[in-house]
Amino acid sequence: MLFKDWFTKSCRKEDVRTKLPPSKYTVFLDLVDKHKGVLGKAAKEYGIHVVTVRDIIKQEPMFGYAIKAITDHHKAKALEDLEDVSLRNAKVDKNFSERAFQLKAMAPDKYRERGGISQTQVNVMVAGVPIKERSKIIADREKRA
Repeated sequence: MLFKDWFTKSCRKEDVRTKLPPSKYTVFLDLVDKHKGVLGKAAKEYGIHVVTVRDIIKQEPMFGYAIKAITDHHKAKALEDLEDVSLRNAKVDKNFSERAFQLKAMAPDKYRERGGISQTQVNVMVAGVPIKERSKIIADREKRA
């Protein structure tokens, strides 16, 4: 494992009562890698709650960094797989929306949305009367008083 030598000196002390002692960090990191960066599944297989792992991450920054590196690696791999599927689907004639999405992603300056920005008008009513008419009603009431 890549992070094997990182935890020779730990912020946490080795304790019999600890569910995840520093000496077992590499074992846990192997489980995180096995479960493709899903912390909950790794914690469940190890026999601890994910909140315990998050508490240890707060105490042990290098352990948190190692978990983040594994998770980021698996997220990047999943993204590559999804991009491959998307590109493959974009080449099918029936998938116009997928093709348009890919074109906009690859060349946004050339395939951007051409429509201008339009302002939206919001009509607000108070007590069943539009705001513009309400100001006239208030002005009439003030004249009467």
